[in-house]
Amino acid sequence: MKNPKTKIENNIRRIKLGNDQKRGNQTIANKAAWHKQMTDIERQQNGGMIERRPNPDIA
Repeated sequence: MKNPKTKIENNIRRIKLGNDQKRGNQTIANKAAWHKQMTDIERQQNGGMIERRPNPDIA
């Protein structure tokens, strides 16, 4: 068996991704979004696919 700690971390990550995980090839993009700490609301609006870009109004 592989490192059980990694397995647990992956399960937590999968739970945080939620239904995005079920869309097949989009999983990689969703993982990237998760690593960028995208909020659930943003993920719903973007479908988990669109990367964050700097906000021109703030900059």
